[in-house]
Amino acid sequence: MIYDLAIIQNLFGPSKKVLNGLPHAVTIEEIEEDVLYNVQTYKEKISRFEEVCFNWELKRASIVLNKRFSSYNSSVRVLLDAGFSLHAAKVEVCRELNNIEELERQYTYRSIAEGTLSEKEFKYIWEQCMSGSGNQTSILTIDEHFYSVQTELGKGWEKSCIVFL
Repeated sequence: MIYDLAIIQNLFGPSKKVLNGLPHAVTIEEIEEDVLYNVQTYKEKISRFEEVCFNWELKRASIVLNKRFSSYNSSVRVLLDAGFSLHAAKVEVCRELNNIEELERQYTYRSIAEGTLSEKEFKYIWEQCMSGSGNQTSILTIDEHFYSVQTELGKGWEKSCIVFL
């Protein structure tokens, strides 16, 4: 099977980022507000996206929406009507890091890149974290998730596989 992610990128345009989880999954992430957003056009794009993913025989097609965008509510309705379901409730919080006194380190750090953590150990820990999560259970195996990380991040992916204990 030959995959061309440019098809999906061109479908959604520059306001979206295509995350490569091939051959198992593709994710569309909103990175900026689409000033030309139109509900009917969005429905057509979602329908075409589903068609492409079906033809590529993917296990999962997902879309990450930004709650701050004015199109959020109508996009959610379109996606739910198209058979998508809420997979994760993501909450992002930030804090300025100036004027913080240094605390005693209360954790250990291991990573695949530094050789202090094997891929097998990382996948086991990741699987354990997912099993207790409030998120919907994934249809991908841990090996398929791991492969998606490798393909999405590309060269140097090992630097992102870190565990804090």
